[in-house]
Amino acid sequence: MRLPPEGENSQQELPSAPAGLNEILHALNNTTIPETGTGTPFPVRWLAIGLVLTTVVLLTMLWSTFDLFRNVTTVQLRNLRLQELSGRVVHLDEVLTMSARMAATTGDLQWERRYRQFESQLDAVIKETLQLTILSESAEATKQTDAANLKLVDMENQAFALVRAGQPGQAKLILFSEAYEAQKKIYAEGIVRLVQHIQEDLAASQRDKRNQALFFVTAAMFSIVFLCVTWLLVWSKLHRWRADQATNFAALAKAEGALQIANDDLEKRVKERTEQLEQVHKQLLEASRKAGMAEVATGVLHNVGNVLNSVNVSATLVAERISKSKVSGLSRAAALLQEHELDLGAYLSSDLRGKLLPAYLLQLSEHLQADQEASVKELNFLRQNIDHIKVIVAMQQTFATASGVEERVNVRELLEDSLRMDMSSLIRHGVEVIHEIDEVPLIMLDKHKTLQILVNLVSNARHACDDSGRTDKRLTLRLTSGDGRVRLSVTDNGAGIPAENLTRIFNHGFTTRKDGHGFGLHSGALAAKELGGSLLAQSDGIGLGATFTLELPLPPPEVFA
Repeated sequence: MRLPPEGENSQQELPSAPAGLNEILHALNNTTIPETGTGTPFPVRWLAIGLVLTTVVLLTMLWSTFDLFRNVTTVQLRNLRLQELSGRVVHLDEVLTMSARMAATTGDLQWERRYRQFESQLDAVIKETLQLTILSESAEATKQTDAANLKLVDMENQAFALVRAGQPGQAKLILFSEAYEAQKKIYAEGIVRLVQHIQEDLAASQRDKRNQALFFVTAAMFSIVFLCVTWLLVWSKLHRWRADQATNFAALAKAEGALQIANDDLEKRVKERTEQLEQVHKQLLEASRKAGMAEVATGVLHNVGNVLNSVNVSATLVAERISKSKVSGLSRAAALLQEHELDLGAYLSSDLRGKLLPAYLLQLSEHLQADQEASVKELNFLRQNIDHIKVIVAMQQTFATASGVEERVNVRELLEDSLRMDMSSLIRHGVEVIHEIDEVPLIMLDKHKTLQILVNLVSNARHACDDSGRTDKRLTLRLTSGDGRVRLSVTDNGAGIPAENLTRIFNHGFTTRKDGHGFGLHSGALAAKELGGSLLAQSDGIGLGATFTLELPLPPPEVFA
């Protein structure tokens, strides 16, 4: 609530509170609440530690179990594959040897095709076997086996060449020679050692997995023991907290009984002082009414100030155009003509500067004409705004005579009046106005207070459109009715309102504009409440515009009967 303006009314002092109020406050101070236990806090930290540790341990155990299962499965599949591959190496080697010897014995080249078919398979099987196991200890054996294999392949290729040349007997001598058998023996022994190393590698992998499983089981047992100890500590803390809570509840029950006795005594004393407080309330209402008169005067200045902003802009533009006028160029042109008045024809036709003078005068006249039209336009705006100030003052005087008096009002006309009072500024700033007006019945209200609210909402919407920097500035006026209320809405597509400010914009003195005062929406909300309605604000956020809605009660039809 604002204080009254300085003067006679400002010297009036508000009455002091009755002495009985001091007695009530003294009784409140003397009413004490008994102590309520030790006040042990809820063991949130211990509970959180227990939950976190339990979660970490369980997740670790689950992941370790999954990883161990996955590794065991992988090792088992690898072991089975290695066993299969080792047997296949021996089988394919025998197939190749048999195919080469059969080709040398029979002279049939079909056995060479069979040899070539299984040769690539043997190479692929040996390559896969070496990829699945680490045979660093058998590197020498592998080298000897590879060398023997190359010699065998070379002998077998020689034999096939002799068979193709029609000399199967010579091929047979190579394949059944002692050199071939020696290389065959070296290759077979290398394959045996390779299989032995593979089996040893498989056995070592199984031992590793068993050790890992044993370590996991041991770690899981220690983790379970650790969690049990942790939850025992948590349970002890919870048990202590519950005991303290029981003690506190008993003490609070006792305190509630004492407070009830004190409350009964206070209610009796408050009832005895009600009449004195009502007298104080009446005097406060009188002070508030005088402060409201000051706010009405502030509202008039606020509305006139909105128009004066446009007046100031127009006057500034006219002054700038006059200061930048090219009229001095006309004086210089006239001086040149006067200087050559005796030989004006020759000057204009022969002299370089004289030839340019007519074109210069034409351009100067066009520029001066444009300055004149712009200045006239701004002066017309200036005159319209001055007339608008007169209209505002006249309307304020008309409404002020009936302030506080309720009458039958056409809300649609009242909404149009608020728009006309700011129309020149809306046109100047390029704000498009959209009307969405429904037919509503006449209502009883204070025209002065309602118009003050609507004028302020239209002005705020225009400022919001300017602050947004948009080119498609738009203001929408809506008038609807329903649910026993009339709703007058002013919607803009301007700067919008942050969510944190929606609950503060109606506070006295709060404003987000650099030149704002912070009393327009505050006084509007108070006026709406006095009219039996409410003033509401809605915005989806910064840059998304805002909607202010004035809701007024719609009287029953029999009021106007």
